[in-house]
Amino acid sequence: MAFKLRTYRKYIEILFAVILLYGILFNYSKLILSVSENYHPVWSDEFFYFANTDSFIQNNTLKAALTLGGEGSILFGADPHGFGYPLLHGVIGKIFGWSNLNMIYFNFLIICIPIILIYRMKTISISQKMWIVISILSFPFFSLYAFTYMQEIIHVFTALLLSFLMYNIYQKDKEDNGIYVLLYILLIFIAGIFRSLWLFWLVGILPLAEDKKQFVRYIAIFAFGIFFSFLVNHYVYEPVPNYFSSLIDFLKKGEFGELFSSLVSNFWNNLRLYFFDDQGSVIYLLIKYVNLGVVIYFTSIAIKTKNEISISLASIGVLNFLLLFFLYDAFSWREIRTMSPLFYFYIIFIVTNSKSIIQYLQVIILCLLFLSSMEMSRERIAERNEIDVNKFIESKEAFFEIAEKIPGNSKVLISYLPEDHSLDVLNLPLSTNTNLPIHYIIQYYDLYIPSYHYVLSKPGVNYEQYRKVIDNQYYTLFKVRK
Repeated sequence: MAFKLRTYRKYIEILFAVILLYGILFNYSKLILSVSENYHPVWSDEFFYFANTDSFIQNNTLKAALTLGGEGSILFGADPHGFGYPLLHGVIGKIFGWSNLNMIYFNFLIICIPIILIYRMKTISISQKMWIVISILSFPFFSLYAFTYMQEIIHVFTALLLSFLMYNIYQKDKEDNGIYVLLYILLIFIAGIFRSLWLFWLVGILPLAEDKKQFVRYIAIFAFGIFFSFLVNHYVYEPVPNYFSSLIDFLKKGEFGELFSSLVSNFWNNLRLYFFDDQGSVIYLLIKYVNLGVVIYFTSIAIKTKNEISISLASIGVLNFLLLFFLYDAFSWREIRTMSPLFYFYIIFIVTNSKSIIQYLQVIILCLLFLSSMEMSRERIAERNEIDVNKFIESKEAFFEIAEKIPGNSKVLISYLPEDHSLDVLNLPLSTNTNLPIHYIIQYYDLYIPSYHYVLSKPGVNYEQYRKVIDNQYYTLFKVRK
């Protein structure tokens, strides 16, 4: 009788999971079908990701078309996000073709890879696999960013792959898990090119050490990872004046008292913002609570059981949150974008270590969050659908005159700040009519700009010190007099 009940319960779980998964995929299909051919970036960060990829495809160079100060990073002249994103999307665009929807297609295709890997795992039951997939798709972070040109889904993908590797590391015998440890380390160093914070996830390998010699080796790898993260920040990303850079200035000046005072002040301010700033959205607040909640959950298990896997999971989460609260900014969706990969990393472990009733409760809560986030997802899709194609084509033709008037490798200072949803940045020609690159300076930060050749301003603006080259209803272009 007990065997029959267990058998029926297994089929009931699978049926329930199928129903939930169908509902989630149905909602995603509605969102996907609402994406039109007019779809384009609308946020400032999206402009950089999109335009610099387009420039790589057109000009075969990683030197960014859009930068904050004109020079870009020390290595390759990339923008503040580094060269990884234009290289990745650019290679895909060169092979399969480039369009305004490439990055959206990519978001959905790339998430299929870890899902397939999870499906092929033999140590996890069918129902658990379905709960994992449902959790991946129902956590609102994916639905909120998969339809944007932000690159957050790459980090979701990375977190899920690291989770897959970490799970196998602890499932295998220690003499057989070496390949998974090596792949875990390798993936972190690759991911560190895209976001240097990933390199701190090497802390997760420390509990794997079987003896003092191996512990010293893992400590050395972790220390090198931290050193490498500083190298990445210095050489790969265009410098941005942020809180972390202000701490570096304190160190350079030897102002250690001011450094300590700033760290304490920033910590308490970030705590306040993390727990009480809702940005006018309940979903925003709930995502933050879930991200922190799973870290607290695994930390409590680590303290209680002191087993290796729990210590690995807890150390990764705790270190990430300490870095956030002390060194970075816990506001304006930045904390969600940097911390949400933690939730995806933990999903496999949450599902495989929870009892059925807890799994039901977790999944139901996530599905409710998913449904609550649908309106925000629809709004994000709608604002990217709003481009008037005819007006866009007309204005783009006017902007193309820039490509005919200036020589290749010119630096053009945009004298005004392009707002979100503006077509101006999307209209900029990225190469001349002789197929040489053009570089633009967009002053989202107050930076020293050593030199530039042209100035692009709003129509009707006049600079007596510059020579006017183009003047129309969309913009005025000036040449800097030598």
